[in-house]
Amino acid sequence: MRGSNKRMEAATRRTAYVGIGLVLLCMLWPSLTPPAMAQTEGDRGAHTLIEQYQQAIVQERMRRFLEETKDGFPGRPARLLPTAMDTLRPWLAARTPGVTHNEEPDKPAPLVVEDVRHVRHFAYAWFEQTYGNNSWAYLGSVGSRKRARLDTTQTPQLRARLQAHFGDPTVTMAELGRQQASGEPSPQFVYALVVNDSMAVQIRDVNGPEDRGLILMTESRWRDQLLELRAALLRPLLDIDPAPYVDYYYNREFNHWQRTGYDGSAYFIDRIRPPNLRRGRPQL
Repeated sequence: MRGSNKRMEAATRRTAYVGIGLVLLCMLWPSLTPPAMAQTEGDRGAHTLIEQYQQAIVQERMRRFLEETKDGFPGRPARLLPTAMDTLRPWLAARTPGVTHNEEPDKPAPLVVEDVRHVRHFAYAWFEQTYGNNSWAYLGSVGSRKRARLDTTQTPQLRARLQAHFGDPTVTMAELGRQQASGEPSPQFVYALVVNDSMAVQIRDVNGPEDRGLILMTESRWRDQLLELRAALLRPLLDIDPAPYVDYYYNREFNHWQRTGYDGSAYFIDRIRPPNLRRGRPQL
């Protein structure tokens, strides 16, 4: 009796194993089917149900994840990346004890113009020898979106105010006019200045008497202070009454000479024959 029971239990286990194997085979059969074999409508339906079930699981997990994180993710501290300065700072500190090396350089102090020296014509050779080989930074109009009164004022009017404030220019076209023959444009006038006994500055016209504004130049090392220089040197010109003057100017566009200036009552620009520059500057 016991032997027959054992045989029946073994047969039952074999039957269960075969059933499990058939179930697994049915589930895995679509993935084991070669590509060349055509799938039946039932196979495609089973695949569709499996894909829908997988999508439903993914969507449910995403919904739970969004509910759990609806208040946002907790912030994490920034991770500092190593830089070359990380190795230089200890090296500098070891060689300069007591000196703190800041990561960013201090901003320059605001410019205070305490002294302005106008370089006269006889000292222009000294100015050129001292500062002529330096690189220069330029500042014309501040910008088309926010033009200042200095940018829109006609150059002859500003030249008359420079005459009243500083006197005669350092150099004019009368001294520089010979350069036009070699193809190099020359300014109508140049005012050379030395500010605070150290800053070389030049004020010159933009493009002759038919233009507007002025050009301010200084050494490249003072580039960041050009706007402050402009405000200190040029803005006061607008409150000064003009003084009479007369200059030569060579108009390169129309290839002729001009005599331009202010006679005390009106501004003028007259076309003239090529002047004898050896006689110096024109006279009113």
